[in-house]
Amino acid sequence: MDTLHMAITGLIAGAAGPVAIQRLGRGIWLMDAPNERSSHSVPTPRGGGLGIVAASSAAAGLSGHHVFALILASIGLLGFLEDLYGIPARLRLAVQLGLAFLAAASALGLPASGADGALLLFWAVFIAGTANFYNFMDGVNGMAGLSGAVAFGLFSLFAFLSCPELLALSLVPSLACLGFLPFNAPRARVFMGDAGSLFLGFLFASLALKAASGPLEFVCIAAFLGTFYADALITVASRAARGEDIFKAHRGHLYQYLANELSVPHWKVSLGYASIQALTGALALFACSSGAGRFLLPGALAALLFVFAAAYRSIKSAPPKGKAPGRAEGVV
Repeated sequence: MDTLHMAITGLIAGAAGPVAIQRLGRGIWLMDAPNERSSHSVPTPRGGGLGIVAASSAAAGLSGHHVFALILASIGLLGFLEDLYGIPARLRLAVQLGLAFLAAASALGLPASGADGALLLFWAVFIAGTANFYNFMDGVNGMAGLSGAVAFGLFSLFAFLSCPELLALSLVPSLACLGFLPFNAPRARVFMGDAGSLFLGFLFASLALKAASGPLEFVCIAAFLGTFYADALITVASRAARGEDIFKAHRGHLYQYLANELSVPHWKVSLGYASIQALTGALALFACSSGAGRFLLPGALAALLFVFAAAYRSIKSAPPKGKAPGRAEGVV
């Protein structure tokens, strides 16, 4: 099956997942009941990202990445089990780190020196961290699907220019996210769930490992998901500085404050994040592919992170206006 046919299959599978979960969710205990941390107000089926998992894992296998396909299917299964039963956070993180180590080792090989071991550890932590960051950011309608379509779409352009062997592995999840979106925005009839959000973060970081030939390429690829990294990193750092348990569920991200406390419509929040992400990623891709511009990339992204942090602090200082209507994505 060529890349085009796999991409079309991804689009169809992305829509098939939420359709199936809508029909089966209540019967197999996949209903997300709202609580005090929720951004939604009515029970909604979760786990709709299974179509994204199936299509992307199949694309990896059909592209010859057989071990990677099994690892991807495993992280998707872990997320689905979390949606179905709930898994203690620390146990879930341990399994994620184990799978991330396998993904890194399958790409880099086993370490032959201390430096190799440190590099392997970095990538394992980065992959598991990105999976969790993506899950943290899956909290309002359209956020995970729209940002996934943008991030993997930008990566597809990068792959087309630099590593065509990864084109199918990025184009399929991008279109699968588009297939999922109509069921989740502007009104959420089904949630992506951990099955989809953990999977997409894990896949994105794993593709970064496979594609980044050096630090500049790594920074460029990270910019494709820049708004997620910025919000998640600043929120985790802020909570840690206040002595809060960073493993405990919360509703403290900037996008959540915008949607809940400031009553900004959820689709506007998601579209705003995705628009900034698309602009940042496109500029990073241009800088990385050009000559002298690539040397400006790290400084430019550092400046953007500083601007995001300043906006974060300013917006969080605005007085709440009350909770927005409960039609948002799952709980963070």
